[in-house]
Amino acid sequence: RFIIRSLDGRVDDALLNFVSKDGIFDHVGYLRARDIGFLMETPNFNRDKTAWSLADLNKLELGQTYSRGSVIFTRIEPGFKVDFSE
Repeated sequence: RFIIRSLDGRVDDALLNFVSKDGIFDHVGYLRARDIGFLMETPNFNRDKTAWSLADLNKLELGQTYSRGSVIFTRIEPGFKVDFSE
């Protein structure tokens, strides 16, 4: 079984706890809190579009990994695997 969550805060308002006063989304914190293991979309909802967002993961090639805030993202087809390091 699995649960599908929206990353825009409309369906799961818990995401709103991970937005700063400046409008920067802490998607990494949200992914960890919700124990999310797979991403199909990588949005950038940040007010400041130059701040890091999940959209930055789109630069990864298939099989490449990127670590941020003790979360490891791996580009797979058709999205990203999410692993949490200790």
